[in-house]
Amino acid sequence: MDEIAIRKQLQWDGTKYHGHIDIGTEVVGDDLPLATEALTFMLTCINESWKIPIGYFLINGVSGQQKKNLVEQAIRLLIEHGITVVSLTFDGTAANAAMATQLGCDLNPDNLRSTFRVDYHEVAILYDPCHNIKLVRNALGEKHTLLDADNQVISWHFLNMLQNLQVEEGLHAANKLSAAHIQYEKQKMKVKLATQLLSNSVADALEFCHEMQIPAFENCEATIKFIKHFNNLFDILNSRSLLSKGYKKPLNVHNILKAREKLQEIDEYIDGLKLSDGTMSFLIRQLTRRVLSPVASSVKNLNFSTTSAAFVPRVQKPAPNFEAMAVVNGEFNKLKLSDFNGKYVVLIFYPLDFTFVCPTELIAFSDRAQEFAGIDCQVLGVSTDSEFSHLAWINTPRKDGGLGKLDIPLLADYKKKISTDYDVLLDEGFALRGLFVIDRNGILRHMAVNDLPVGRSVDETLRLVKAFQFADKHGEVCPANWNPDTNARTIKPSPRESKEYFSKAH
Repeated sequence: MDEIAIRKQLQWDGTKYHGHIDIGTEVVGDDLPLATEALTFMLTCINESWKIPIGYFLINGVSGQQKKNLVEQAIRLLIEHGITVVSLTFDGTAANAAMATQLGCDLNPDNLRSTFRVDYHEVAILYDPCHNIKLVRNALGEKHTLLDADNQVISWHFLNMLQNLQVEEGLHAANKLSAAHIQYEKQKMKVKLATQLLSNSVADALEFCHEMQIPAFENCEATIKFIKHFNNLFDILNSRSLLSKGYKKPLNVHNILKAREKLQEIDEYIDGLKLSDGTMSFLIRQLTRRVLSPVASSVKNLNFSTTSAAFVPRVQKPAPNFEAMAVVNGEFNKLKLSDFNGKYVVLIFYPLDFTFVCPTELIAFSDRAQEFAGIDCQVLGVSTDSEFSHLAWINTPRKDGGLGKLDIPLLADYKKKISTDYDVLLDEGFALRGLFVIDRNGILRHMAVNDLPVGRSVDETLRLVKAFQFADKHGEVCPANWNPDTNARTIKPSPRESKEYFSKAH
């Protein structure tokens, strides 16, 4: 949805006047103000190639409450005709922010909710990336300099110098930069002038000039980083085709982790941007609040999906990263997956503290924690309980159903993010018995999910970790029932050499 500017005028068609505001209430009168804009609703199909306007309303300013009513009416009519609405895109005006709040969204990053419901249908909000990339360009063009978190200077001057250099040399360094991109003031509405300016091709040209040690481009690294981050952000937000590559490709189970990590990286980067006097600009606050946060929330949670398919972690792909408070040796510590780079990790999800099967599993793994440590592997328990519940359970004697002294950390997934990322969260709010083996490079090597009544085998988990480590080190594969102590024969993975194993086994 967006407003289209129209000429402010009154016309007579022979029966009545046209040109007054009209938001569908059928209220008419000469005392109504003349319309200056048409609030237009456009339907864009995501599983076919078409788009069509479905309605417009003549307005002269409109409140967030009025927009909310129109949005809900439009969505209900579409649902009645068998159309599923998955998202609502708009620009960052105050009225649109008020509308989002009225619909039930919360744009406060600390309490973020980027979806709303119309009856039983959930819809996500997305701020228009084309509008916001122009705002970013305008901010740098008008302020001329910004500072990043390391107080490195991001300067419009380097873009100007690149354009001058290309004009003087009579060639372009594989980019579309022109005078129109630098002197954009009279064409602020043209999206391509912003996207072509804040593009990887311009960043690469600046990088080339810097590597060539051209004096005018000394210390342009921060500007290059700024351009690349916003190029990648725009690509993620503005995906259009299933055939696109890189960050332009639509989100799916194969690229969701990469997109999520990039969004988190850009989120942290934007949070560190400031004006040259050290203060944070209003634009930067709004970029985080209105642009990144809703998208990051959708990418992290995937509460809705345009294909009705939730994210599922995949073996041979990077394991979903996590960061959470944990109880470690009776103390509270924040742990993240990257803390264990270079080690194997066994991640054990269990339903709840103070239950029945769960303590038997955790105690069994804890009692053999030294065996896991001996093969350079860390075991981590995870549930949706808080760290305080974990600590209380650990401080409860084992004879009373507690854990007692525990030699493995317990992660507190109180916000249910980790359980959601690993696709083990039940609708009731607790996890199934998931077990995940992650290798030294953060790659998921094994996953198994049990229903609630049945616990897992420590022996089998140790065997699996040892088998993966053996295969990593020796390049040979481990047959059924392989065990380094009782059945250590392996197979060389080639048609000829594998016969050495099979001739002895059969």
